[in-house]
Amino acid sequence: MNEIYAIDPSAPEDLKDLNMLSELFGFSQGRFIAKYPDDWVAFLKNKVGQMSSIDQSRASVLLQRFHEKSLPVSGTYFRGKDWLSNAVNLQDQQRKFTRIVTTPNNENLPSLGNFLYEEDLPDSRGEHIGCDIDSYRKSIAPLFQSSTEIHVQDMFFYFYSNGYKQHRIWDVARMICDLAITHGRCEKLFFHLNQEGSETQRLDESFLQIKEESKSQILKIVYTLEDKKSSHGRYIFSIKGGLQFDHGFNTAYSREKTNHVHWMSKTELSHLHDRYKI
Repeated sequence: MNEIYAIDPSAPEDLKDLNMLSELFGFSQGRFIAKYPDDWVAFLKNKVGQMSSIDQSRASVLLQRFHEKSLPVSGTYFRGKDWLSNAVNLQDQQRKFTRIVTTPNNENLPSLGNFLYEEDLPDSRGEHIGCDIDSYRKSIAPLFQSSTEIHVQDMFFYFYSNGYKQHRIWDVARMICDLAITHGRCEKLFFHLNQEGSETQRLDESFLQIKEESKSQILKIVYTLEDKKSSHGRYIFSIKGGLQFDHGFNTAYSREKTNHVHWMSKTELSHLHDRYKI
């Protein structure tokens, strides 16, 4: 899950290559293109400008989609060097990419043609991950790198149970807020929780405390209370993509316990968009 591939923007030869790239990457596939440098799509647009006039007109929609299929990658980019030199240098220093895919070469790097038409990529849509904060952080990070509003739906997400604070749930909530602040993209968090056993005053106090701890002047936290019977799925999602957590967001004391998570298809996600009018 969440592999990031560095794709040489000079490698696509025609509209067919662009279509294949678009199908292989994105939230619903669980793998992403590295937005390296930050204006990687602009580099790709320059390459499209060298294609036939028919391909250029048809590629405009695909270029927009690549904004949603790529994630920013931190690292210096030297404009005086070509893309491949920069990508190889960053990989040698920081191992940022799952793989570098480029034009035909003598450096034992896969060419785009081989990558698209000859390789069978592993399924990246889901995984059994550890029930711990670090594993959850890594799995949901792509949403916070690209979304301004993020929703959490979990009818078993309780800050308190029988009068005792649920420290592990607090840790998850703090981690979610920390991700929003770290990446600086998300401005509003929505928590959709179970109305049974959720006292409004306590929730107000809990979210206020977490907000104050975050020391963010921008981030807004909103919650809604719903009938538990209306939906039992546990999700974190935005307009761009979403993950289903089979066992919710609680953490386990045992390192051996795992949580099955998977990136939802557009059809699965549309149900949540309709439900919350996103």
